[in-house]
Order: sequence, then C-alpha cells, then structure tokens
Amino acid sequence: MESVVKYARHAGVKWTTARIVDLERGKLSPTLPMLLVLAHALKLATQNDVTLAALLQHDGMIRLNERTVLPGAVIERYVNGEPVFFSIRDQPEMVDRITRMLEGVEENLPSNLYLDEDYEGFLTSYGLGDERAAKSLGISKKDMMERAKDRWGHNLSTERDRRAGPDASAQKRGQITRTLLDELKKAHRGDG
Repeated sequence: MESVVKYARHAGVKWTTARIVDLERGKLSPTLPMLLVLAHALKLATQNDVTLAALLQHDGMIRLNERTVLPGAVIERYVNGEPVFFSIRDQPEMVDRITRMLEGVEENLPSNLYLDEDYEGFLTSYGLGDERAAKSLGISKKDMMERAKDRWGHNLSTERDRRAGPDASAQKRGQITRTLLDELKKAHRGDG
C-alpha cells in the first residue's frame, strides 16, 4: 500500500494510505483522474498491467444516484467500450417496480398497443420530443402515442430520427418535427 501511495505522489497527487483505503471500501467516489492515477500507481507498485475495467470490477450493485442502480458487471462493460444505455433489464429494482406498476394495466391499453416481456421498448418509446409534441398539440401522452403509432407505426421521435438521418443538425430535426406535427394535425382532421 505504501508503494502505491509513493507512486501516486510521483504522479502529482497528495494521497495517504487512508485515502486509498477509503477508495477500496467505497467511502470515496472516485473521479476519472483519480482512477487513472491509481491505475498508474498500481502498475508501478505491482509491475502488472492495470485497466480501468479491473479497478471497477464489483460483484454487487452500484448506485449511481437515487434512481439508477446498476450491477458492477454492467459498469465494467461500459468501461470496456460497450455503448452506455441504462437498460431497464440491467436494473433489477426498476424491473420489479415497473412490473408492479404495470400489473392490471394491459386491459386499459389501446387495442393497438400491448405489453409483452419487453417492458423497455414500451417504456422508452415515448421520448422528450414526443412529450413536447403532445404539449404543442394539446393532447395527452396516451393520445400522442396512439396517433403516432397509427400514422408511422412508432413514436414521433423515432420517425423524426429516421427522416433526419444520423448526422442531422438540431435545426434539421426541428424542421422535421414541425412537418410531423403538421402531418398529425392533418391526419386528425381527416386531411391526410
């Protein structure tokens, strides 16, 4: 432990053995610079390669904030280069909570929507763009989802992104959103 402190100090930080113990015990939330210095110091102290993923290995759950708790293995996947997406499947507490919320809801859904094992698709299908569009049209979330599903087979945000393409600017996405809103208005009036 003393050699890790020594090499960490050579890297420019004023760490003590107590600070490293706090890191090990999870009493300290490490920053990326702290982890980089720690990996460097461990490499020099042990003469073994140390990766960030190895530093972040944890068998249990990691609480990112009051709403997001992920398994350590998921964090490790992200550090190893997997795209970051907080999947509901990776959050057992959320799966349990959502399952309880959705009990008995299926019979109240519109006929063109249904729940299956893929709660994630259902819950993430309504984005911020859809929320803003519903507000702009003066309709409920449910009505917005129904109208978009009837018109395009998916939500407004998905259709906007499909039409805009992957490299679209915010201005282009805004223009397409306005076009989509017009389409929804016309379809609702029976004009389109």
